[in-house]
Amino acid sequence: RCYGFLWDEKYPETFMRLAKTLRGLCDPLAYAYATIYFIKVAHEVDSSEYKYMEILIEDLCILITTVQSSKFARMSDAGNISLDKYVDLFKAPFDWLIQHYA
Repeated sequence: RCYGFLWDEKYPETFMRLAKTLRGLCDPLAYAYATIYFIKVAHEVDSSEYKYMEILIEDLCILITTVQSSKFARMSDAGNISLDKYVDLFKAPFDWLIQHYA
């Protein structure tokens, strides 16, 4: 772990920039797990900063709503997994988030 390139007073700005950058992941499941990992690591670095978490949690809520939509259901029909099973894969990130930060 090397956080030496960051200045202490720059953590909030850096966390916000990284939180917004995560939105660029196009796979919803990868986004969910990457978001949880980022929250875990960022909290280890600076446990007093929470503003970035608000954005990420809001994005996760929007994401799960989108994944459960009928449009996404049609897209998932082409894959090898049912929509119900795919949505179940999102439970672990949400459970972890609730257990650690609720």
